[in-house]
Amino acid sequence: GDGTENNPYLIATAQHLQNMRTLNWSQTETNPYYFKLTADIDMAGQNWGPLNNVDPYAKYLHFDGDGHIIKNLKVAKSAYGSLFGVLFGSCKNLGLVNADIESSNGGGAFAGYLGLRSPDKPAKIGILENCFSTGKVSGTDAVGGLVGNLGKPNGTNVSRISNCFSVAAVTATSTGSSKARAGGIVGIIYDGGKVENCFASGKIVSNTSSGKGAGGVVGWADSKFKGLVAFNESVSNVGGGTAGRISSAMGLVNGIIAQGENCWASEKVVVSKNGTPVPSGSYVTGEVTVKETAFDGETKTAAFLQDMNNYSSVLQWELGPNKPWASTTNTKGLPVLQWLFLRGDYENYY
Repeated sequence: GDGTENNPYLIATAQHLQNMRTLNWSQTETNPYYFKLTADIDMAGQNWGPLNNVDPYAKYLHFDGDGHIIKNLKVAKSAYGSLFGVLFGSCKNLGLVNADIESSNGGGAFAGYLGLRSPDKPAKIGILENCFSTGKVSGTDAVGGLVGNLGKPNGTNVSRISNCFSVAAVTATSTGSSKARAGGIVGIIYDGGKVENCFASGKIVSNTSSGKGAGGVVGWADSKFKGLVAFNESVSNVGGGTAGRISSAMGLVNGIIAQGENCWASEKVVVSKNGTPVPSGSYVTGEVTVKETAFDGETKTAAFLQDMNNYSSVLQWELGPNKPWASTTNTKGLPVLQWLFLRGDYENYY
């Protein structure tokens, strides 16, 4: 390929992936590169540093996994530890399996920043869709199973995460003045960023006592989100700060507290603060009326969550051929991305 939309660079090996670094990225703000995976890739034994984690973060791209996975991606402690670092552009239809990510600040399997916190140009937004991750992610402040920080819009150009899931374990640690916001999908959603139709099932840990802590799906939200589901085995803030099944804390922007719309949590999710379980009677399941309060979503039984018709009729998830989600769950009762279902080996990634 030549890196254009109609003739993308084709990636079939670990060396091809490494070769992304050798390209001339100087003109990609106006002419982003396009990439497409043509095979599963095993990164075992490979050293990988985030592709775009050095100021001025001048690499712009669109990456299509085309229903393939990258497994055993290991990132040693680095700024915006992740596959991409700061992702300007998009990534879709990709699984990161058995990822091992350590970040010196905000980090995630796919990106430390998806878009920019305050994008000054339309090109500086990011989109992640139809993707998933397994493994573990650790860092400081904003850490997510997929993305550390989700940036603000630029005009009508909006950074978003949609139709994704993560089973990765997420750990956020505060150091010095840093916070520790951990989320199964994303660490921080800045005002105007969108997260919709996603679920998380990994173990979430934060160690902060600052009031900003562990969320099953979202660490901290300054923006409304919808259609999120928490299946996490545990969500814990070992420092005693906030913890919630969906989000650890809902921020206040321009006098408006962020809200969750149509969000669910499995009855099996256990939330704890400083080693003490949060009683179910304390869960915030409806409108959030106090800023920086955790949000827990509606409690649902395992039987309810195994019926994909509920996701379609209530959450408006799109199911079936040529849609993001399959019409069935796996043997653990978790939703399956349609492209992953078509691979036939989807049971291996939960």
